[in-house]
Amino acid sequence: MINHADLMQHIVELEISLHQPALPRDEKILEQLLHSEFAEIGRSGKLYNRNDIVVALLGETEQLKIEAENFALSKISENEVILTYQSFELTEGNVKVRRTLRSSIWQRSERYGWQVRFHQGTPIKE
Repeated sequence: MINHADLMQHIVELEISLHQPALPRDEKILEQLLHSEFAEIGRSGKLYNRNDIVVALLGETEQLKIEAENFALSKISENEVILTYQSFELTEGNVKVRRTLRSSIWQRSERYGWQVRFHQGTPIKE
């Protein structure tokens, strides 16, 4: 059985991989990471389905690097956890902008292991 610290590190690594420019935009990788019923409420308040996100990620030609901090992981069940954190972009002067509160529900599947099932971003008032 995996301990909480190891599970948190693993889920954080998976989460961060989704918003790093180095992630190869490959449908196979996205299939492994995004649950078939994935949905997202973006920081704009718009609801996106899995296909919307896959198309957007595969179509990206330039992506800003998103930084993240203040991670917390809570167990919902043996096979579901919720990850909360704050994300932001750094200006050239190292000022945090576009700060966002984020939460993701990760669900363990037999086929792919941990997959993100739901994600929400809420802007932090600047």
